[in-house]
Order: sequence, then structure tokens, then C-alpha cells
Amino acid sequence: GVMNYLAVIEKGKGNYSAYVPDVPGVVATGKTLEATKQAMSEALAVQLEGEVFPKARTQTREDAARHAKKVLGEELKASDVVAFVKVAPMNPVSLEIAKAIETSGLTQSEIAKRLGIKQPAVSRLADPFYWGHSFNAVNRLADVLEHTPKFVLERAA
Repeated sequence: GVMNYLAVIEKGKGNYSAYVPDVPGVVATGKTLEATKQAMSEALAVQLEGEVFPKARTQTREDAARHAKKVLGEELKASDVVAFVKVAPMNPVSLEIAKAIETSGLTQSEIAKRLGIKQPAVSRLADPFYWGHSFNAVNRLADVLEHTPKFVLERAA
């Protein structure tokens, strides 16, 4: 299932920043609390892709406060928000596209030129958190990359 991790979200001058005690080294920032949670959700997904998820041990504000004191040598502030964050799901279509682009030897700009679209649109197709792929776009991209798309629907276990 999808893992939830407790994040500590600190309010800064112009934005928020977050960390997750159970997944050291992953930080995220955002303009709003919601944007920061979303950024952390995606940062966790990228960090943990293909790995065994570490156990979510931090479950309460007290746990987070203990971690802050022990590991960071600081107290949690009253203004710090402690909230659960889900590991964002990644789109397998995007991951396949990213892999195909990487091994094609073509730059995103070159691919965009061949498709008659702008480079950010190619980048979006390879974004693991983008879910708006059309069959047409995937087929055209596959054509340019000299790949054949395969689509499989399997009965859920």
C-alpha cells in the first residue's frame, strides 16, 4: 500500500520548508502549506523509487519533537506543523517515456522539434507526476523515438 510519513513543516519568512524524520535527506519547500505537502509527497516518491520504504516510526508530534532534539539538537517550535504526507504515486507511463528519451540519444529540444511542439511539453510527458497522457501523444513520441508502445491491462490480483 501507499506509505504515509510524518513531516515537520516549518514556516519561514516567505515560504514553508519540510523534512521527514524517517527519511533523512529529503527536504521540500513551498509557498503554502498545501504546496509544501505536495512537494514533499513528490520528493519522497523520487527518493524512494525502487527502494524498500523505510518503516514509518515517527507517528506523533512527540516523536517528531524527540527526533528534532536528538538528531538536529533543536526544539520544535509551536508554529511548526506536524502532518502526515503520502508518498505520491508515480505514473508508469511517464517513467517509461523518461527511460525511452534517456536511451534515445536525442535531447528533449530535438524531440520537440521533430514533434512540432515546445520542449516543456516533452518534459511534461516524462514527468512522473503528470497523468494527462493521450494515446495520440504517446504514439507520436514513440514514433520519433523509434519505439513501439505496448499497452497492457491486467486483472488486479
